[in-house]
Amino acid sequence: GEHVKRGLCVYLRNHQQIDGGWGTHIEGASTMFGTVLSYVSLRLLGTDKEHKSCRLARAFIHAHGGAVRSPLWCRFWLCVLGVYEWDGLMPIPPELWGLPRWFPFHPGNVWVHARLVKLPMSYLYGKRYSKDAANDTLVLSLRTELYTCPYERVDWAKARQTPSADIDCYVEVAVPMKVLISLLSVYERVVPHVGALRKFRSACMRFAMEYVHHEDAFSYYICIGPVNKTLNMLCCFAENPKSDEYWKHIPRLADYLWLAEDGIKMQGECGSQLWDTAFACQAALSTPIHSDYTPMLRKIQAFVNNSQVCHDVPTTKYFRHNCKGGWPFTVGDQNWPVSDCTAEGIKCSIALAQVDALKDGSLPYERMCDGIDYILSLQNRDGGWATYEPTRGSPLYELLNPCESFGDIMIDYSYTECTSACVTALGAFSRVRPEYRGSDIERAIRRGRDFILAQQMEDGSWYGSWGVCFTYASWFAIEGLRACGVAPSHTAIQKCVHMILSKQRADGGWYESFESCTTWKYDQGPVRESASRQSNVAHRLAQTDRQTDRQT
Repeated sequence: GEHVKRGLCVYLRNHQQIDGGWGTHIEGASTMFGTVLSYVSLRLLGTDKEHKSCRLARAFIHAHGGAVRSPLWCRFWLCVLGVYEWDGLMPIPPELWGLPRWFPFHPGNVWVHARLVKLPMSYLYGKRYSKDAANDTLVLSLRTELYTCPYERVDWAKARQTPSADIDCYVEVAVPMKVLISLLSVYERVVPHVGALRKFRSACMRFAMEYVHHEDAFSYYICIGPVNKTLNMLCCFAENPKSDEYWKHIPRLADYLWLAEDGIKMQGECGSQLWDTAFACQAALSTPIHSDYTPMLRKIQAFVNNSQVCHDVPTTKYFRHNCKGGWPFTVGDQNWPVSDCTAEGIKCSIALAQVDALKDGSLPYERMCDGIDYILSLQNRDGGWATYEPTRGSPLYELLNPCESFGDIMIDYSYTECTSACVTALGAFSRVRPEYRGSDIERAIRRGRDFILAQQMEDGSWYGSWGVCFTYASWFAIEGLRACGVAPSHTAIQKCVHMILSKQRADGGWYESFESCTTWKYDQGPVRESASRQSNVAHRLAQTDRQTDRQT
């Protein structure tokens, strides 16, 4: 409705920066990715091109070379809208889905978030789906607004090879990928003229659309994230705008919208309900007054129980890992379990089962075992745990990363945070149910401990991939090591504690900037501008509390 449009505009205007641009995220410097998409969004939402926000953004876009200097994902959306030509886009051939499973580079081995974004992209690319611009005055106007020369004079073949603006280049496209782009560009010119290739493309597009429908139905049209959710919805519309599948998508858009003091925004997930609830529950149960809140805990127990994935899906055809027994980051409907979320779901269920008043609602033993089976099935060869699936491809896959804006997105790596959560859950389960897969659990914990120790940085910290950054991962690492039986006097723990104390600020607290994530160095931010953060302080105190040397 109109109130949603107004809320989205409020959010975008609130986060426009002094230079007229937007960052890829709200704390980052302006990028072409953030600016072009935000500008186009404002125009689609009804903002006049002469509005101050649009004039400032347009000046920023032109100063950085126009939309031809935007990154891949941005250009893709512009193609779909009809304000960028498909010939100017890096090829995303649907034929990749027709490769044999043993092929050295297969999309089924790619990290699931990247895989499920490329899936609908490849279908729309193969279909060359774009909005009809001939009778759309807004689209025609955007063609004149986004470029530094007339739209008809843009050299799209040259644009395809034009890199993103420097402000968007987080990782450079590797030479093997550049060679592949050149080869695929030649292939794209040949396909329309060879009947066998046209048939192969059509078959691969049919498979891609079957895959899209499978993912939609299995996740009740929430999908794994907002990018592939909107792309899948667009695929359904492109296939048949009157289809049930398309109309089933629309109500679930609301799952991603969030209203706050700065306006309405699209979340990076459809929430974090299970994750937040599990931590809140464990925190509540750690207090001496939790018995005063039994009704609240009973509701938590029901939610956690209902959020577990209790069935499996076809795994071979659609490259899925078994998911029975896992918990998702969000809600049960999504049906995409994650290693650390499953671990927190298990720990929460175990803790709730210890409360006498809640025993009647405890998670059944068989389902608890399903969760343990799921966690054990995810452990990687290096002893660590990734997110949704065991790591499939090698790091060499990163040589074929086409996205300059994102790094380390091609495979699902082992992470300190996920590994710590899993070993603590396995340990908690083995203490109450030692009879189930005892030797497997013991071996998994030992390997997980070794992985965590191997990930420690020279200064004693751990790098975090799912929070900011050394603070977050070091908290998980210490928690995991202590759960594995590592003594507080162990060198690794003592090194971490010394690192923590060395970062304490004059006001007694801690502060870590998100820039740590990109520089791989602890960044405390400008001392005068950055007061200590409560979250950083809480994490640091939790870390020091997990070791018992009271000299700290």
